[in-house]
Amino acid sequence: GKTESVYDNNGQTSESIRYSWKSNGWQFSQKYVYVHDGQQRLIENILLLYTNGDWVNSTKTKTEYIGTTSTIAKENKYSWNGVQWIITSRNESYYDSDAQAKLRREIKGSWTDGVAQSFTDNLYSYACDLFTVQFKNYDGAPLGSVEIENGQIPTYTGETPTKPANDQYTYTFKGWDPVVQKVTGNAVYTADFDSVVNHYLITFKDKDGKILDGRNWNYGATPSCAEPTKPANAQYTYAFKEWLPAVESVTQDAVYTADYDSVINQYTVAFLGYDDAELQNGLLDYGVMPSFAGEVPVKDANAQYTYSFKGWDKAITEVVSDAVYKAELDSVVNQYTILFLDEDGATELYSVTLDYGEMPSFVGELPTKPEDEQYTYLFAAWDPDIEVVTGEASYQATYTPIEKIATVLPHTDAAPKATKILINGTLFILRDDHLYTLDGSLVR
Repeated sequence: GKTESVYDNNGQTSESIRYSWKSNGWQFSQKYVYVHDGQQRLIENILLLYTNGDWVNSTKTKTEYIGTTSTIAKENKYSWNGVQWIITSRNESYYDSDAQAKLRREIKGSWTDGVAQSFTDNLYSYACDLFTVQFKNYDGAPLGSVEIENGQIPTYTGETPTKPANDQYTYTFKGWDPVVQKVTGNAVYTADFDSVVNHYLITFKDKDGKILDGRNWNYGATPSCAEPTKPANAQYTYAFKEWLPAVESVTQDAVYTADYDSVINQYTVAFLGYDDAELQNGLLDYGVMPSFAGEVPVKDANAQYTYSFKGWDKAITEVVSDAVYKAELDSVVNQYTILFLDEDGATELYSVTLDYGEMPSFVGELPTKPEDEQYTYLFAAWDPDIEVVTGEASYQATYTPIEKIATVLPHTDAAPKATKILINGTLFILRDDHLYTLDGSLVR
């Protein structure tokens, strides 16, 4: 056979179906329906049979109990006559006071087609020896007493004993000491308790109030928390110092706050020359105003410039981080005197003061040289050649001698007075102190 069961929310069987094997497979056979009360006690049991393709009632049992116990007080059995349930048997039991007292009366009977067939009614009597049983609390305070017959098990019917909690423990009623048993004489039972160590909330906080750890610790334990860290800022570096107040064994809820030592930060401050050469370097505390204690940085003049200390590349401020200050210089372009001298090297024809890099030029009429018996003279050039100013310089006039072998050309309005001259075997025309080739090209 095969059985399938259905369970209610309390895990009790509410329905059970049984199968039998036929040639064409499993077929329904019987079904039991179970009904339980709030204490999960079986109070009704119905048997159904599978007949002609449907379930049909067969028998039923109904059970009643004494109080809240599992002791059966009445049990009735029924059969189904196709229309209604018909009682078939009954068992009833009567006790002194509750399910644990002695059985005093027992009635049994049966019916056929609703007609009583046989009944038995048994009465029981016992010797009655009474003893006093006292129940006391942990401190001896009386909780109650009862007189009970010999051989009975006493029951405490008062409120559940309690024991006040203290800082260390919370108590719950455990039972009686000694264990309650059948009476054989006067007895005293004392309430016994389980104790649970109390726990308390211990909170560790950072300086800013942030919770680092918060949990329950048992009474008497020494709480602990990993040492926190506090990030450094520009001014300070921090190191954990202690918990405030000092950590103690647990006796109540407590809050501990981290405290830190602080060390002022130092930063490197450097002063550099214009060429990045280190002039001064040192560690200074945050907030200190740096100052340069050395000689004013200088740079030797060169041909082009003369230098002077201008200041530092940025304003000097209180120390808040590493800092580098670099010297800056003012530069002034050097000026030089340029002399234009006559051929004798002594007669000054023109002088000018110019910046380095400027190109000198002679201002005024070009110098002349008096003729002599053999030559006339024409300005040729400056010696040396004029160059861009790089320092003091003098330039000396030079002349081209022209032999006095010449032919004076006729003077006309179109062609002013001119002289044809021979220079180193080549004929030139001299007109207004300018020298031309015969075809009219200016030589100088």
